[in-house]
Amino acid sequence: MAPTAVNELGGPDRAGVYPQGAVPDGFRPWRFRYRGGEFDCSPVVCDGTVYVNASRGPCFALDALTGACRWRFAAPGGVCNAPAVMDGQVFVTDWNHGLWALDAVSGRVRWHREGSRYCKNVLAQGGVVYLSDVGYPFKFIRGKGDLVAVDAASGQDLWQTPKSDYGANTIALSGGRIFHNGGEGELSAYDARSGELLWRDAGGGRQEFGSSCPPSVANRVVYAGSGAVLSAFSRGGRDLWGCRTGGPVLEAPAVRGDTVYVSVERVGVYALNASDGQQRWRLADADGGSAFAISGPTGWLVTGRDRRYLCAVDLATGKRLWQRDLGGRGRGTTPFLWQGIAFLAAGRDSVIAAEAEQGLMPPRLRPAQRFRGGRSTGLG
Repeated sequence: MAPTAVNELGGPDRAGVYPQGAVPDGFRPWRFRYRGGEFDCSPVVCDGTVYVNASRGPCFALDALTGACRWRFAAPGGVCNAPAVMDGQVFVTDWNHGLWALDAVSGRVRWHREGSRYCKNVLAQGGVVYLSDVGYPFKFIRGKGDLVAVDAASGQDLWQTPKSDYGANTIALSGGRIFHNGGEGELSAYDARSGELLWRDAGGGRQEFGSSCPPSVANRVVYAGSGAVLSAFSRGGRDLWGCRTGGPVLEAPAVRGDTVYVSVERVGVYALNASDGQQRWRLADADGGSAFAISGPTGWLVTGRDRRYLCAVDLATGKRLWQRDLGGRGRGTTPFLWQGIAFLAAGRDSVIAAEAEQGLMPPRLRPAQRFRGGRSTGLG
């Protein structure tokens, strides 16, 4: 049996879908605060523990029900981006180009791999950790970056292959293929076992250079945005459709059933027919929103100026069910759903756990959990 893996955006396919579940007894909405770094990426949750990275600070393991700190890990230069969890290990990258495998219970280092470039993201699945490091289209910094597969148990490289496009986007994995949406506006597919480039497509010329979003995969279809265009491809690389969105697509599309949900900067949120890209509904928001987190008939995302509001949306109609102010400076991340609880980072210095169905938030007057204890591990 393949090891159980937990990744941001709902899984290795990045489709943003989470299982439904009842809120556990003993949960009360909470806020964890840390002043020594910035929580600018989404947390992930596995077996009752929240794992979250404070950029240029530590990786924290928090109790999902109470927010109490179980341990923290500090790497030289600080950690970056969202962690991944698989088979009792937590995988994090640092600003010194390293990859760390930590014991999920204790936070102790199991192994460390040194790299040569900043790594945008880490994806864990099937006993393998996949890395996508950053390339630069500048004469004084050459190279488009690499995709790397690492054995999760030993930390040994399985393969390494140059990417066909610049860009630092999160990768997606589905059907034995890795998908990368590059900064030049082209989607690429690689064999997950060998790293071989399988195909590369610019969406019939629709894709645009300048901005792109992480790809997502559902029902054997790959969805990717570039500039103000959202396109769909078969996993084999066949161009299915494309549509102009009226604004930049910067967040991974979420997919449930026959509908694609995508946030568009300066426009709002669209629900599109997955088969042809035709609009089903639109929720207007001049500030766009985060990626969707979907569970059952409801989707959760962060919207508003400075990503200030956590809201729930009826996926069938686009009706906003509720909206809650995150307080402070806003800056909420894409929520991660677990057992009826929405977890997200906010205000750069906080992690929030809210009851998802009714939007129950941590009381403003209750003192926030702060880092005061828990085991401290690492080299920082």
